Amino acid sequence: MRKTDFPPLGAGRPAVAVPARKPNPPAENAPDVHAALQSGIGLQRQRRFVEAERIYQGILHRLPEHPDALHLMGTLAVEADNFGAAIDYFERAVKRRPKHPEYLNNLGTAYLDNGDFEPAISALRKAVDNSPGLIEALCNLARAHRRNNKAANGLPYLERALRMAPDHPLVAVSFGETLQDLGRMDEAAGHFRHAIGRGLSLHKAYQGLSFTRKFQDGDPEFAEIEAVLARPDIADEARNYLHHALGKMYNDAKRYDDAMAHFQKGKEISGRHFNIVHYRKTIDALQELFTPLFFHERRDFGDPSDLPVFIVGMPRSGTTLTEQIAASHPKIHGAGELPDLRKIASMLGLVRTTPDRFVAAVKAMSADQARDIARQYLRRLRKHSTTADRVTDKMPHNFELLGLIALLFPKARVVHCRRDAIDTCVSCFTNRFAEAHGYNSDLTNIGLYYREYDRLMGHWRRVLPLPMLEHGYEELTEAQEPASRRLITHLGLDWDDACLNYFETDRTVGTISRWQVRQPIYRSSVKRWAHYEAHLDPLFTALGDLAVR
Repeated sequence: MRKTDFPPLGAGRPAVAVPARKPNPPAENAPDVHAALQSGIGLQRQRRFVEAERIYQGILHRLPEHPDALHLMGTLAVEADNFGAAIDYFERAVKRRPKHPEYLNNLGTAYLDNGDFEPAISALRKAVDNSPGLIEALCNLARAHRRNNKAANGLPYLERALRMAPDHPLVAVSFGETLQDLGRMDEAAGHFRHAIGRGLSLHKAYQGLSFTRKFQDGDPEFAEIEAVLARPDIADEARNYLHHALGKMYNDAKRYDDAMAHFQKGKEISGRHFNIVHYRKTIDALQELFTPLFFHERRDFGDPSDLPVFIVGMPRSGTTLTEQIAASHPKIHGAGELPDLRKIASMLGLVRTTPDRFVAAVKAMSADQARDIARQYLRRLRKHSTTADRVTDKMPHNFELLGLIALLFPKARVVHCRRDAIDTCVSCFTNRFAEAHGYNSDLTNIGLYYREYDRLMGHWRRVLPLPMLEHGYEELTEAQEPASRRLITHLGLDWDDACLNYFETDRTVGTISRWQVRQPIYRSSVKRWAHYEAHLDPLFTALGDLAVR
């Protein structure tokens, strides 16, 4: 667990709350224990996290199962993005107080952020059952259904929350985001405008609103967001959202210099960094590990199921569109961006800064272990669909894990989505990504990262013992039907005309591309980078010979 750089308790994560005090056994409720808890909470709110943790651990040293101390340690772990530790602390707290709604809510949220959707939904349902008016739990339950690609299942909880607390900062924005995932953009915009009208979560409301339609010069939202940005009380995180929202709107209005200015400000505010040297070492280690000899010696490893389809590539390379086309086929289920394979790799020790543990674990893996790991993944995949012949996992960054995929699933199919290097990088830069995408912090880093991605994909083409389709974005937009037919043939299925009308397919889409995949094929994103050419010298330099102009 990281010991520093925690945001304030609950900042950016409204679900993580300090619990209300409940009656405890005498030792747990002793005045000195109560005073220590309050002191730790105060320190936590002041960003003095090491000191707060020391107090909580001191209580747990005396009372190892003190529920409030366990729960507060869980909140620290959540803020450090250490969800495994958070789940452990929250589970122990819930064991002591099985009906405590805040404990259950935070346990469910930790499971959700860890990619464990079923236990998340179970815990959040219990939170709602025990406290029907807990708005955070209702909104988190809707978010859990969204993340599980069943956004419609969350609408009843949001409707209940809206009736009880129409001015709660979570409710209108959560409602808008859920409707966006379902393609109901006009309704989503109404909820975002509701939040804006009441001054609720303005940064997230404007960010959501910016993706509900194309904006035109003169629309009132431009002046509205500029006015919010001019306020001295707006926090940096909110400014990051607002600059990206305004950049997107200026891009819609073809005011590209203004758009780029806001995208750059958003990136500068984020303060993110990326160590390209460490990342190169990880790519080196993967290439050294996964060789033709490695795969030959392990040709009987894994599970022979042909159920999984891995759609990989750089973000913004057409992975969402590709999955939408495939998922329009009646025998294919699109499961979206699944965290399961990344969790397997993390379990084996893969981190970008130190790949040594992962290399050692994979080398030492037996055929039985590989089979067991593969079957665990397949069982989780089957939960998304019990009848489909193919289930897609379109986590783009699984391009880093294709060697592991080939080891575990020797009959799986891979679809590699390719797009012009400059367009891909510019599209990444002009969108707000999660903190894990540190390479998206500036044009130089994104270009250098792209080169490493390209280097690794070249290696996989040479050594991977799996069928891999190179699926080009430009080719797809130029000739939709031939490219789509090649895709379905690659997946081993007969053609179905529903794949041409992918934009009519009713399914949850939770990525930035949720608007695009509801539209027929268009070519306006090809060579989009030319609008920003005057600002792209750092990217051209970083990409080198990959920048084809």
